[in-house]
Order: sequence, then C-alpha cells, then structure tokens
Amino acid sequence: MPRGVKLTDYEKGQISALFKEGISKREIASRIGRSDRVVRNYLNNVDNYGTKKRKGRPRVLSYRDRRSISKATSNSTNSLRGIRNECKLSVSIPTIWREINRNPNLVREKMRKAPRLQQHHKDARLEFARNNMSRHWDQVIFSDEKKFNLDGPDGFDGYWRDLRKEPRYLSRRNFGGGTVMVWGAICSKGTVRLAFTSARMNSQEYQNVLQDNLLPFINSFEGNEVIFQQDNASVHKTTDSEEQEERTKRLQKRINKSVVNEILEGIREPLEEDVLDERTTCQYSTYALKDELEQTQALLNQVKEKFARTEHENTCLKEENAKLKDELKKTNIEKNDLETKIRNIFTDGQIKKLKNPEKEVKWCEEDIAKWSQKIDIQPGILKPVLKIMRNADLAALAKICVLSFDEKKIKETFCYDQSVDTTLSPAAYVQVAMLRGLFGNWKQPIFYDFNCKMTKDLLFTIIKSVEENGYPIQAIVSDLGGTNRALHKELGVTLENPSIANPVHPDRKIFVFADVPHLIKLLRNHFIDQGFELQGNTITKDLVQKLLCLTSEELSITHKISSGNLNLRGAERKKVKLATKLFSHTVSMALSRVGTLGFLEDEPWMQGSEFFKLVNDWFDVLNVRVPSADYRERTKAFGLAIDRQIQILTDMTQTMRKLRVRGKTTLLPFQKGIIQTNNALVQLFDQLQQNCGTKYILTHRLNQDVLENFFSIIRSKGGLHDHPDQLEFKYRLRLHIMGHNEGAVSTATNTDVDDTPDLDPIFTGEVLHSLTQPVPINEDIQEKELSDFEYDGLENLAGFICHKMKSLHSDIGVNL
Repeated sequence: MPRGVKLTDYEKGQISALFKEGISKREIASRIGRSDRVVRNYLNNVDNYGTKKRKGRPRVLSYRDRRSISKATSNSTNSLRGIRNECKLSVSIPTIWREINRNPNLVREKMRKAPRLQQHHKDARLEFARNNMSRHWDQVIFSDEKKFNLDGPDGFDGYWRDLRKEPRYLSRRNFGGGTVMVWGAICSKGTVRLAFTSARMNSQEYQNVLQDNLLPFINSFEGNEVIFQQDNASVHKTTDSEEQEERTKRLQKRINKSVVNEILEGIREPLEEDVLDERTTCQYSTYALKDELEQTQALLNQVKEKFARTEHENTCLKEENAKLKDELKKTNIEKNDLETKIRNIFTDGQIKKLKNPEKEVKWCEEDIAKWSQKIDIQPGILKPVLKIMRNADLAALAKICVLSFDEKKIKETFCYDQSVDTTLSPAAYVQVAMLRGLFGNWKQPIFYDFNCKMTKDLLFTIIKSVEENGYPIQAIVSDLGGTNRALHKELGVTLENPSIANPVHPDRKIFVFADVPHLIKLLRNHFIDQGFELQGNTITKDLVQKLLCLTSEELSITHKISSGNLNLRGAERKKVKLATKLFSHTVSMALSRVGTLGFLEDEPWMQGSEFFKLVNDWFDVLNVRVPSADYRERTKAFGLAIDRQIQILTDMTQTMRKLRVRGKTTLLPFQKGIIQTNNALVQLFDQLQQNCGTKYILTHRLNQDVLENFFSIIRSKGGLHDHPDQLEFKYRLRLHIMGHNEGAVSTATNTDVDDTPDLDPIFTGEVLHSLTQPVPINEDIQEKELSDFEYDGLENLAGFICHKMKSLHSDIGVNL
C-alpha cells in the first residue's frame, strides 16, 4: 500500500493552532481535510514527524555463519570456494570475500621463510629419543619416502593469515632443477638399503620396493617378530600394497615357526611314550562313561516328554480358565447393566411381578403416558436418542453415518411449557440436526433448538457427542444459505479441500457436502431467470421455448416438459421434480434431434444439448438409491463404475468453472457448491476405501432428503394445523422419536429422473408385432402422413410401451 502525502508546514501550523484551542483531533482532521491517523501521528511526535527510519535489507549471513567463516579461514590455505564448501553455505563467492575483508584479524600474505634447526631443537629431539628407548623400539622398522626438489618447495606460498596466531613458514632454498623420490627404513638392528623411485611413486613401485629391500632385511631376523611402520599414504593403502604387507608378515611368522619346530623335535620322543600310556587309560574310562551317559540320556528324554505333556495340558487349562473368567465377567457386567436399566424403567413391585411367571403383566394407556412424559427432549442434544443409539445392536460398518442440519420456520408466538413451568418467548425458526446411516438403513434426529444458528463450536459439540457413543461421522450435509456459507468459511472449507479434521479423531477427515437437490433447483432458477454464458455462447430458456414450439404435436418428443417448467412462481420453484425434468436426457436428445434437422440454426443447440445431458448425468451420479438400477453406468452406486463416474464429475466441475450466469463475472454459490460436492465425494470414497474397504456408496444418502422428510412428518402430525409453534414442535418430535402415528408424509422433495432407455427399433417392432392381432386391411383407409417430430414421438411412445411390457412379462420377445 503506498504512503500518504506528508503534512505541509501550513497544515502543521493549522493543526498546532487548532489543538491549542481545545478542538478534538477528529474535528481538526475534518477541517483540514486529512485523516484522523495523520493528525494523531503528528501531535504524538511533533519534533520527529516524517523522519521515521527503516531498516535496510537483512544480512544474508547469520552470526553463526560469520563465526564459521572466520574459524575456517584462520591460518588456512583454502580457497574462497573451499571455505564456502567447508562451512556448507549457499551464498556467493563475493559474499565470502566481503565477510573475510570485514574481519580485522584476517589478512592475505605469503608464508615466511622457515629457520634452520638450532642447537636447542636438536637437543630436544635427542631427549625425546632417549626417554622412549625402553619401549620395544627394537622391534619396530620405521619407513618413509621423501621427494627432494632441487628447485625449492612445492605448493602454494600464500595463505589466510590470522593476526592473532603465529605466522606459517615455508622453505625457500634453491639448489637447481631436478626431483628424486627416496625410500628408506631403519630399526635397532640396522638400516635398510635405500631405494630410488620415480617422483610420483605408484602402488606397483611401492610393492617392488618392499619385495626387493624390506623382505631381505626381515629374513635376517632370527625368530623375533617385527612391527612395520608406514605413514598410511594413499599409495600404501591400496589393495595390492596391503596384500604385500600381509605376505611380509606371514613370512616373518613362518620364520618364527621353523625355530619352534627345532625345539619341539628334541622333546617329542620322551613325550610320546607318556601320551600312549595315558591314552589307553582314558579309552577305558571313556567307554564306561559313554554307557552311563546313554542311560542317563534315555531317562532324561522320558522326563522331558512327560514334562512337555504336562505343560501343554496346564497351558490349555489356563487358557480355558481365562476364557471362562472373561465370559463370567462379561455376563456379570451385562447382568448389572440389565438390572440397572430395568430399575430405571420399573419399580421394585413391577420387577417382582415380571419375575413371577404365573402372573401376566398388562400395561394400561395411563402407565405408558406417564412413562413417555419422563423422556427428556428439551432443546439441545437429545440425550435419550443417544442412549437408544448407544444400545442399538449395529455392525461397525452400519454405524458410519452422515450429519445433516437445516432450519424450519415455526409459528412465532408465546407458549407455556407446563413440564418446566416456563413461558417460552416467540421463536422464528428451529434448527434441527439429524443422523442417517451411510451404509445402514436408519435415521435419527440428534439435536434441535430454537432461534439457534449452526456455529463451529455447536457443530463440534454435536460431533463429539455422536463420536463418543460409537458412531463415526464421515460427512456433513447442508444447503448453501448465508449462515451455512459463513460456517464453511469459519471451518476453513475450500473448493479443493472440502473437509475438516475430526475433533475427536484428528487423523480422520469429515467431508462437507452441499445438498444436491438444492443445487439443481438453484441451477434451474438461474437458467430460467438470467441464462448462462458458456464457451462464448448464450444459453437461455428461449432455446427450450423454441423447442417446445417446434414439438407441440400430440406425439411429442418433449412430453416431459411444458411451458410451465419455464415459468415458475412461488412454491413451484422449490420442487426438484420440475428441475430434473427440465435438465433431462429426453430434453437433451430432443435439442440434438431438432437442431440436427436444421430448425434451430440461430440457437446454440449443440452446446445446450451437451449441457443438459451433462447436468442429467451428474444428478444421476449423485442421486443413486440402489447399487445397480440398470445397465447405465451413471446410475450405479458410486464406485461400481468409478472411471465413468469420476469423468462425469470432472466434466461437471470444469463446466461450472467456465460457466457464468448472465450479468455476473464470478462464480455464484451454487457453482461453488457443485465443485465442492464433486471433490468431497471423490475424497470421501478414497478415505472409506482405505479405512473400511468400501466398494461403493449410495450417493442418495449424502443429501438432505431425510431431513425434508422429517419436517413433512412433523407437519403431518398436526393434521390441518401444519405450522407448529415451539411447544407443538417439541411434543410432535417426542411422538416421532417414539414412532407413534407417522401420518401422511409427502415424498415430493426429490425425484428419480425418468430417463427411459431408447430401445432398439428392430426389437420394438418385433414386440409390437407379437402383441398385435391380425386385422383385415381396408385399402380405402388413407394413412396420415406424420412429420419428423411426430414420428420421433411415436417411436419414443412405442419404445416406452415395449419397455413397460418387458418389465411386466419378461418372456416377451425372447424367442423372436
């Protein structure tokens, strides 16, 4: 953000004068036409206004990096690149150079001339030798090689001088050109003959030196082992050189062994006689001990077999005893739980009557009414429902569930609740949360409250209560109202990552879905109200209106829709069935047929046909009720035709990203909801496959139809009075939980798309021929000529009749 214009001297004088007169800072800002913040900043710091200093670019090297560079450079001959590599830094060479120049203790200079050995140096070395003469030095052979340069020293003469340390020295003697490498060795027994090699000795030359000079010298030692010393130079550490040293050591051992053999030869004969006598005695003792050992071993084997059998029997008895104890413990726990539950329901007298098999217990309506009044269904989480769910006998897979929530308007009036002796203030709506099984056929309201918005804290509280009772929540479903969109934003839900971390099990995600029936209704409403811009074409309801005008005959290929589908008012705009009929396969094929015949040349009929078909296929994928309805891949459960279904979702997502509602430049909530739902379905299926081995998902269970059905049940319980207040909603909910008097329920909240497959014309003719009785032909009857559209409608009608007859009589057409 750019800086604002600084105050001029005139404005500063105005501010100071007005402030001294007692005028407020806000009034001063209004008078001079500047912001409050500028006035406050000036009055808070009159002297230093406008002189704020800012830091420059931060240093590339940290304090630790600068210290490591100083340490690596101190009295080192390394180059700048070598210093950078030694410190493991990722900076440039000039940066290293600048840091060294900043250090006052480091300078670049040449090594000084090394002085000759003085007398005190020689005396110190002799003293060291005398002090260490008693340490087996007589067994050590010292070896080394030296290159003599007649033209002076080798290597670089420059280095990084640390002024805090002693300078380094370099010999600078010059004796003319030439270089020679000399190898030699010394020990307490004498010196080894000097060997001269090339200036750069290699492994083979070093082996020849050992073979020709060292081995003859070692052979002169009589029985004493020697220790060969070398400086571990690279030429000494090759494989061939080390093998040569090993051969030298083995030779020394063989020499020592020959001396020992001469000594043993002199004492062998006297010892042989003693050994033979002792051997005979030992043989007799060995035979006796063998017999005794065999007997003992046989007895030991018998004892081991008996012990093993006894140990096995003991282990089996322990396992059986542990199982019986576990079963007894479980039985006692179940018994105690059952007794506790019975005492919570019945009195002691009733329990005695129940235990008496001779007396039959009968409950009157008054007893049942009193018992039902004890069910606590106050607003909030329904604990009795959680108790019922906790005690339900369901498999682990059947307990996986989906949480849906929505609001319902109620009668806004004062109510008196006699059960809690409280007058309830008017409420405009009730928030209801409901669970339904994703793989099990069950549903249950879990929460309700009046004038209550669904927030992050409330949602997490509901999830924790359900998860703690053993029901893992895998998905959340809601519509795209303003409150719910704000909740999605608070939860951090995005189009590409439509999930939240489970508050109870953070390693498992909960995926957030938008209600698909609401999405297709919003898509239909925007289509008939504004129209769409797609791929440079404008698709509006005028395209469908022209289609209806062209196919207005009695036998119409657009029999599913009429002009009423394009002119909806009031409650009709909330019906899903009308939306699915508009975006149907039938309308898509009709657009394609009429456009192909050339009657829609001025309209984007091809894009419209493809768009209608894509919406129809997408809704089929997300509204599957049974694993496999027919041969169409899109109507199978999600996962049974995964490649085709993911392709449909991907195409719908890409279309929604490109599509724009006329007059809008950004994606609308219903477009974002479609993209979010598509991504959530794919990611949910992957998670269930990994954790549960799921093969498919019935996508119909990922919408809010179950909640809409619940609201219909609540309305129907009042008969003609279908707009309950708070108290009536509470008691109707109690009746619903008890499963009493469900009444007439409207199921028109969602519909199956009636997309009858087109049958083979040959098969259609064969079936019609088998159903037709022979009729005398009247040659005077003139056949009416049908238009192309009427003929298409007739063919469609014939196919529909064949399809219905085939479903009723499966043997029709089998032998044709």
